[in-house]
Amino acid sequence: MTLSRFLRNYLYVPLGGNRRGPARRSLNLMLTMLLGGLWHGAGWNFVLWGGLHGVGLTVNHGWRALRRGAPTRRLPLVRAAARLATFLFVLLGWVFFRAETPQAALGILTAMVGLADGAATAALTTATWGALGALLAGVWLLPNSQQWVGLDGDSPAPRLAWRPTAGWAFGLGLAALFAVIGLFENTEFIYFRF
Repeated sequence: MTLSRFLRNYLYVPLGGNRRGPARRSLNLMLTMLLGGLWHGAGWNFVLWGGLHGVGLTVNHGWRALRRGAPTRRLPLVRAAARLATFLFVLLGWVFFRAETPQAALGILTAMVGLADGAATAALTTATWGALGALLAGVWLLPNSQQWVGLDGDSPAPRLAWRPTAGWAFGLGLAALFAVIGLFENTEFIYFRF
C-alpha cells in the first residue's frame, strides 16, 4: 500500500471523489493533498507543498476538460509544453518540501532564478552542467517505476514489462556513477527527520 493509494482509497473516495461534479472534485483533491502534506510533517512548508499539489491537480483536471477533443492536443509541441510545465511546477513544489521553512523555500526559489539578494552565485562548471544534463535526460527518457514493473491500475501482481538493453545498461551505469560520486557528500536522508 503506497501513500498515494491510501489517500485515494481512504480519503479521496470516501469524500466523494469525482462523483459529485468538478467543484466538489477540486475540493476533495485539495483536502486530500493538504492532509497528504501534513502527513509528511507538521510545518507550514508541508502544508504549502500539499496545497501546491492540490492546485496542480485541479488545474490539470480543468485543462484536460478545456482541451478535450481539441485537435491541437495531440501536437508534439503542445504535449512537450505541457510536460515541461508539469515538470517545473513539481520542481517548485519540491523546494517547499525540502526547505526547513516557507521563508527558506522562497530564498531557494529566488536563488534558483538568479535573484538572490546580494549573494554571489557560483558559476557551474562544465562537469556540473554535464551531470545535470545526464540526470535531466534520465528524468525525461527513462521509464517510471510504474512502467518498469508493468502495473496496470491496481493490479496486485506486477510483472516485469521493461527489458534492459545495452543502451539502458550504459545509461543506468552512468546514473549510478553520478549517484556514487554524490555519496561522498555528508547529507542526511530526509525521512530520518520524520
